[in-house]
Amino acid sequence: MTDEEYENYLESWFPNTIGLLKPNASLYICGDWKNSHVLYKVIKKYMKVRNRIFWQREKGRGALKNWKNCTEDIWFATEFTGFLPKNLL
Repeated sequence: MTDEEYENYLESWFPNTIGLLKPNASLYICGDWKNSHVLYKVIKKYMKVRNRIFWQREKGRGALKNWKNCTEDIWFATEFTGFLPKNLL
């Protein structure tokens, strides 16, 4: 899937999902290195991106014959700015 196709796919459901959240909701959404930049592009159109967590999973470690991606981006976003400490706004 190309970046444009993935962006279109996200745009087909993500805005509707936002409408289901409570006014003070937060969201975590995960992606791998191939699609994380597209996730960010779509999320920031509808929510306030607060943080990106990059982490390494141990699953797949030690594979002898095939490579497995063992990192992931977790995007944290909110719909509000009300009660967060000033250093997070």
